Amino acid sequence: MNKLEREYVMRCHAMKAYKEVLLEMRTIKRDEFLNWFRQIGGIEGDDGFFEGPSWKAYIGETSKVKLGAMDFPVVYVRILVEEEQFEDFMKAFRLRFLRAGG
Repeated sequence: MNKLEREYVMRCHAMKAYKEVLLEMRTIKRDEFLNWFRQIGGIEGDDGFFEGPSWKAYIGETSKVKLGAMDFPVVYVRILVEEEQFEDFMKAFRLRFLRAGG
């Protein structure tokens, strides 16, 4: 766990009972995540931290994964949501970042 992630975890201990998820998101640019968290009313902190009324999130830096001859962006997104809001929040998140397979 790097310094930013430790700071994120410490900020989150003040929340009520919560659920946490760490997602490895491929083929989606980091800016798309930043914009979505802004759109849903997140208050932006330093270095990819966001906080909303019942949630907190950290959007990591972009890295790349090579599959064959192609490079794809990879972004790790860590989300903490108050337990009673978790399912609805994650449903909205997954719907927003749903991509067709193929």
